[in-house]
Amino acid sequence: KMFFESDNSREQGTVIEVKNIEEKVFRMFLNHIYGKELILEELADVPSAFGLFQLMEQYDIVELKEQILARIKSQKVEKENCVTIVNLVGQCEEYSEVKDVLQGMSALGVQGAIWQEQS
Repeated sequence: KMFFESDNSREQGTVIEVKNIEEKVFRMFLNHIYGKELILEELADVPSAFGLFQLMEQYDIVELKEQILARIKSQKVEKENCVTIVNLVGQCEEYSEVKDVLQGMSALGVQGAIWQEQS
């Protein structure tokens, strides 16, 4: 019955709001769960990679966590994204691998900014 007859409640659908995660990142996560290969190069910036890492941690999907951490580490810390990285540290759990990585990145960013000002 449900495949062949129209049911107004199904046609209207239900919208589920997912907070603090970009739509693109959440779609990547869902696609991965349903078997699509995850292309980490599509994570263009630290907040996107961070969001995906948080989802992987929250749902205990361990196979990609190290690769996502490596992707975060590979991002360049610049004047434009340093404050964003510092803010992401504040969103981390008390202890997590990603927090350590982000703290190291933010320290490098602040250090670089100070060095540039002194030059």
